[in-house]
Amino acid sequence: MRHIYRFVIIACVISTAAIGVEAADDSLAVRPDRKAALDLPPITLSADLWYTMGESSWEIFFGEIDAGVGPFIGTSRLEFEDLDGPVFVLSADAQLLQWLSLRGRVGFGEADDGEGTDTDFILAPRSAFGQSTISESRFDTDSDIENFDISLHARVSEWGAASDQGHLEVFIGYQHAEEELRLRNGVQSIITDDKVSRTFDDILDSRFDFEWSGLRIGAGTAFQFNETIWLEMSAAYLADVDYDGEGFWNLRDDLKATAPNFVQSGGSGDGFDVEIAVTVAELFENVNVRAGYRWTEWQVDGGQDRVFTAAGEVLSTSLSEATSERHGFFIGAGIDL
Repeated sequence: MRHIYRFVIIACVISTAAIGVEAADDSLAVRPDRKAALDLPPITLSADLWYTMGESSWEIFFGEIDAGVGPFIGTSRLEFEDLDGPVFVLSADAQLLQWLSLRGRVGFGEADDGEGTDTDFILAPRSAFGQSTISESRFDTDSDIENFDISLHARVSEWGAASDQGHLEVFIGYQHAEEELRLRNGVQSIITDDKVSRTFDDILDSRFDFEWSGLRIGAGTAFQFNETIWLEMSAAYLADVDYDGEGFWNLRDDLKATAPNFVQSGGSGDGFDVEIAVTVAELFENVNVRAGYRWTEWQVDGGQDRVFTAAGEVLSTSLSEATSERHGFFIGAGIDL
């Protein structure tokens, strides 16, 4: 629920600023649409280079029976960190009416030199084991990144005099993100609370994929400083988020030998996608350039984890949580057609 509070704060700031500017100068004329006379809807095509920093994690509960102490409950947590790398983003903006536009973008990239941790904890009864961390291993990871979103934008307010001054818009749409991770170079780092450093006997070549999707609801605004420079801000709340995870552990002889040998699912999550940018419009006739910062985060609390064993059984346990985030600076250019 922390994402809801972040979104509300950002949306209130944007809305208050836009309404304040309009109220302070309500005698100004509404901005005319300079392309409204065209027979076809004007289209803007853009390309951005978004250098991102990312991390993802998930946690599950498990229960087992030990011959010496009986039943016990624990958690297994995987964390993927330092998933940093470039994402190339292509976008299109088609103006359908003077106040209505359709926007979409797709991004693809990769992250190298990441690190991961696989940790198993005992929750209860700790006294029976005398420790809380029964196993921890570390590994290197890299990933392939894909994402896209599409939304319908409605301009609800604009203000200006002889030249453009600013506007406020709301939007609704759909957003999707995927990250395919590869795990290698495994090292055992903790065994029953004792620190060790043991390279895996066999070669680690495992995989895990995160997949997210949800509704995209938000608001955006833009302020013009002079004839060419704009400050643009937007905040989207990602609602009704669905999560699907799919993994293959190659060193587990007790699991199915083909991918996937375990899957995860969760729903009713949320997230946010916020962006701020400075745009220099019509730098070369109909070409504009921009630079800014974007932050996207997804999360679900609760779900299911299913494991497929070598014996053909399907074992189920509870997914506690799953999260993914990616953020960083971007620079790009666009052209008005």
